[in-house]
Amino acid sequence: MIFCQERALVKELPGHWEAHALFCNSWLCEWCRPRRKAALIKYAQDGAPNTFITLTVNPERGVDPVHRFEMLADAWRAVVRLAKKKHGDGEVRLCEEGGKPALPYLAVAEATKAGEPHLHILCRTEWIDQRWLSATMERLTGSPIVDIRRIRHTKAVAFYVSKYVGKAPHRFGTKKRYWATRDYRERDDDPPLIEREMFATWYCTKASLDDLEALWRYSGRVVVWIDGALHSYRREKER
Repeated sequence: MIFCQERALVKELPGHWEAHALFCNSWLCEWCRPRRKAALIKYAQDGAPNTFITLTVNPERGVDPVHRFEMLADAWRAVVRLAKKKHGDGEVRLCEEGGKPALPYLAVAEATKAGEPHLHILCRTEWIDQRWLSATMERLTGSPIVDIRRIRHTKAVAFYVSKYVGKAPHRFGTKKRYWATRDYRERDDDPPLIEREMFATWYCTKASLDDLEALWRYSGRVVVWIDGALHSYRREKER
């Protein structure tokens, strides 16, 4: 069972308390799903991709959709390795980082209405020949149906992610809904919700922010909301 926002992280300072809701961060949670989707769109845009690729898999191959998704993901990783070897030969021209060919990408899973896997890839590359990619995927998975599009604007990135992700990226079995190479985005992952201060005391409480607000007000403290966080102060006469 998911308990979202029913617990809080509290920081205590002399005369000042601050509380932040703890989120479950599950794609299945109605509160967290919009936040996670927005974060995924931002992550996709931050990678400055210039190419959007869609790969499919032959439904007659493999045991079930989960197995076919594993085949599809493995095939894409094989394509990346082959592309790096073919860099500069006319069919493939990759970006070069640190003097070596690189293909930074973010891959997102999607399930069709029939439950079959598609793999959508946002990447940075100079050129990948569609015919070469189609022939390679046919050899690896028996599915030559691929789509390659150039991305001209960051708004298109948000459009592609929103269109193919729907409510959430699909999860096939226990596999990741999406993954990216380390060089896809140069910056670190989104900063933590709270910048921890060395001199502060932090602890987790099973109370929600609404519970804490009622408790702190009952205790006679001044209580204010700032950017979704709850702050409490002693009244002047108590300081």
